[in-house]
Amino acid sequence: MELQEHFLLKKAFFEHHQFYEKGIVVSEEVLKELPQSIQFKGNPKDEFCCFKIDGNREPYTSYFIGTDWLNGSKDKAVYIQPKLNKRKTA
Repeated sequence: MELQEHFLLKKAFFEHHQFYEKGIVVSEEVLKELPQSIQFKGNPKDEFCCFKIDGNREPYTSYFIGTDWLNGSKDKAVYIQPKLNKRKTA
């Protein structure tokens, strides 16, 4: 599923993306600086991480779904869809 330009990689990510799609890297051309992780209700514990881009610039998603901005300038967003949609969009 290809999304509009302001979405990260113009892509809809699945819950637990890293288990379904290997080798996706977010280049410096797409995001110069790595955004802070998005935490569920601001909880800093790792188990409440909704989305992050790790040190290898690979996306990580968890159980949480939805859309959120990746930075304060609101020029890039991430959309995480339920993995139940996998058969329809993959």
